[in-house]
Amino acid sequence: MKLILTLGKQDRVADIENVVIFRATEKCVTVGLSDGTEWLLKDKARTSSKGHGASLIKMEALAKQSNVDFVRVHRNALVNKNFITGKIQDFQVKYGVGCVINGGDVVKVGQRKAGEFNRIFAGMAA
Repeated sequence: MKLILTLGKQDRVADIENVVIFRATEKCVTVGLSDGTEWLLKDKARTSSKGHGASLIKMEALAKQSNVDFVRVHRNALVNKNFITGKIQDFQVKYGVGCVINGGDVVKVGQRKAGEFNRIFAGMAA
């Protein structure tokens, strides 16, 4: 499955298999790719004026249409399971967990998603 991405006046077509993370804000969806670059999702129909939660629900639906397994780790982050390389415990926040992705970047795992993420990560490590 192909995604149309943009960065300023430059456009790019990327396979969904190369997407490491979708991050949603109220105005756009940022797409982090396996080459370390970040782009904006160009297709305005895929973003929502109802906030980042609604945008990621659309991203989850898009991901389900492909053969790539994404994990929702936070209300504004959807991570490609193939690029999860580790887990860290954040002791500054009660029940704080971080998801380590490609290149050592850490994505905060939301409190409500921590249990689900821990189960998924335990299954990956086994």
